[in-house]
Amino acid sequence: MHDRLTRLEDITEILARSPLAKSGGVMLDELAMDAALVDLLFEKKATLGVEKDACPDKSVNSAAYNELLMSVAEVIAEIRGFEFKYGIQLTA
Repeated sequence: MHDRLTRLEDITEILARSPLAKSGGVMLDELAMDAALVDLLFEKKATLGVEKDACPDKSVNSAAYNELLMSVAEVIAEIRGFEFKYGIQLTA
């Protein structure tokens, strides 16, 4: 739990230093909610990465593998959405 709180604080600090936050274009409660969402996205991305490595059939014809790849792509797109909103680079 401590690691998660530390990570959440780190993400919040990064978002707070963004041009959007500095200009007052985002309220403090919105920034805190966005930080929590980014944290969840990174956690989901990490979980999907583990599942991808463990996926036994990585062939193009595998419906399960293709579904997993789509899930990973959606998570990355959501993270990139936050990067665009805040004008910053977030890395796992």
